[in-house]
Amino acid sequence: MIYKRETRPGFITLFLVLMLFSTHCTRKVVSPISIQETKLEVLSVRDFWFEAFDTAREWHSDVYVRDVNVDVSVLSQGENSSDQSSGVNFRFRSLQKKDSILVVHCTLKNCYSFEVKNDQAVDLYSCRAIELEDFVFDSQEVFDIGLDKGGGDYLESKTTSVVLKLYRDSPICSGPVRWYVSFLDVSTQEGVAIIVDAVTGKVIQVNK
Repeated sequence: MIYKRETRPGFITLFLVLMLFSTHCTRKVVSPISIQETKLEVLSVRDFWFEAFDTAREWHSDVYVRDVNVDVSVLSQGENSSDQSSGVNFRFRSLQKKDSILVVHCTLKNCYSFEVKNDQAVDLYSCRAIELEDFVFDSQEVFDIGLDKGGGDYLESKTTSVVLKLYRDSPICSGPVRWYVSFLDVSTQEGVAIIVDAVTGKVIQVNK
């Protein structure tokens, strides 16, 4: 699940606070990235991990994380985080529900879930679960890496779409855990896509 946001044109200045540690009981204060009068809000996957699992287990007890998408929301001057739809989208699978995926959408307000049909039941048996210890670099840090590798050049456009996805690489979603980060100007179809090792933070691939 990917949401597109718009940014205002302007000279880019970045102030990103890196946040790694999270607990079951404590949620961090988000530190948005300032771009003149606009702020890009990137929420932490780790901060919502346990709450997302608690929500998903109400669906089925054997759930596991298939992949995670992070919404990147734009905050204009005077707006608060609670006014926006930025969030983290966990996709869960269960052997008890082979034809469906449970999406748990978490925001600073709460987590809620909805079920979607899935006709790729084969990946239930070939995919490995993503565990919390499988990634060291969180969404906020990977977003910063993406900006440094050319993504910041596209934020001046009002039609840029930003994608952040945590997933298992090939073969058939059973390989190493990676981050996929992309910045695409929808109007020109120009952009950059970066693949990052989720454990080491090493940039594996950059495509423009």
